[in-house]
Amino acid sequence: MGRLVGLPLSESDRQWINRQCVFFTASAPLAPQGHVNVSPKSARQLRVLEDGATVCWLDYSGSGAETYAHMLEEGNGRLTLCFAAFEGAPRILRLYGHAVFLLEAQLRTGLGTGRRQTVTDTELERVRKAFDGELPGQENCDPGFRSIFVLRVERATHSCGYSVPLFQYQAERTTLKDFAGGKGRDGMIEYQGYKNSFSIDGLPSVGQLIQQRWPSSMTFKDGYFFATYDDDDLTSTNACMRVLLGGYRKVSTWLKSRVIYGSLYGASVFLNWRTLQSVMQICGGFAAGLCYARSVGMWRRPTLSC
Repeated sequence: MGRLVGLPLSESDRQWINRQCVFFTASAPLAPQGHVNVSPKSARQLRVLEDGATVCWLDYSGSGAETYAHMLEEGNGRLTLCFAAFEGAPRILRLYGHAVFLLEAQLRTGLGTGRRQTVTDTELERVRKAFDGELPGQENCDPGFRSIFVLRVERATHSCGYSVPLFQYQAERTTLKDFAGGKGRDGMIEYQGYKNSFSIDGLPSVGQLIQQRWPSSMTFKDGYFFATYDDDDLTSTNACMRVLLGGYRKVSTWLKSRVIYGSLYGASVFLNWRTLQSVMQICGGFAAGLCYARSVGMWRRPTLSC
């Protein structure tokens, strides 16, 4: 029978989590027609922080980026973790909450990306301590590093797990580390931009943050969206367009409508930036005003900053 677990997590639960080999993340977009995503992860890269109510884990590069897209979606950020005992006494533990993620640069500033934009200084220090030696620039950092997720746990439950089969753990796979090591840092950034810029529902995802720009084009193939980025698009026009889109996104959310944002977003993806030059000249004053509003704190930082 299910049982609600008090927070912070008990020492017994924390030790049990540390003994697990795998966990699953579950998230979904806000749109009812969107796809629910479930991803398996190695629990060897997960830590329960000192407060017993915050869980974080190293996330490595993959061919998809669904969870990121759901964390970035305005008003979303919901995430559930599921652990199941595959050895020993049966048990299932679920952790419900909201999450942010920290990219390499954000690990230095503490400015997280997601529904709740920042982590506290205390959280950041605990994250750094938990993964000391495994962060970017450190000796044991995995070449496939993508970010660190930070989940603020709001609800925890136990259930029996009587029907979960028994498995014997063998070893961690090295395939991803070998793949990322062969590509190198620049190659992985290009890979993440190509494969991780959109969810399967077409939502913006982490690849755009890693690239720090909107993609030049988007293609749909075999059920997935892929993005390309041209170096020629790194212009002030592109920067202004990002600010403009960020401003319209806030307005469209406030109006509970995605029509304006969707139109601008579609234009930015499917049209070459040079064709928007005249539009940018007309809207330059408005874009400058948006930059000023951000600089004085009138608006929260948009998902993609200029």
